[in-house]
Amino acid sequence: ADKLLDQGYGVAFFGGSMDEALVEKTINQMKHKSHDKLKIFTGKLSLQELGAMLKRCSVFLTNDSGPMHIAVALDVPVVTMFGASPVPGFYPYDAKDVLIKAPEPCHPCGSHECPRQGADNLACMKKITVETVMKYVDELLIAYRGEPSSKLPEHYGAYQCRVIEL
Repeated sequence: ADKLLDQGYGVAFFGGSMDEALVEKTINQMKHKSHDKLKIFTGKLSLQELGAMLKRCSVFLTNDSGPMHIAVALDVPVVTMFGASPVPGFYPYDAKDVLIKAPEPCHPCGSHECPRQGADNLACMKKITVETVMKYVDELLIAYRGEPSSKLPEHYGAYQCRVIEL
């Protein structure tokens, strides 16, 4: 979020009420906690409002989640990180989107609670670096000129996202 704010982009946090503590913890680690282009919508939006807000996004950075699928349906460029989810069947069905995953012997476990301990706990997500994620976020921002997705031309027929396996 700090890197995007430094580049002049706005940043919005979405999610349900169950995500509020995680978002608060994340913001507390930011250097731009009070930036005027930082907006927090976590736990505050209906699904209709989320859809309307996503249409204003240039890129949606997310994990495998309901909002990811809403963004894909609304033609919003997506960069997503997959941990527990199986890639075929759950990936974003759009060729402009990017899915990043780190190979782990337990992938895909399908579990919301990682049973592994210590450094191996959530290794499938921890091995995805900020630098890797930002490479693809920046790539999509350049490709789509940072325009809100509502201004992008619609396209049909290309339904395989790019899968980046680290």
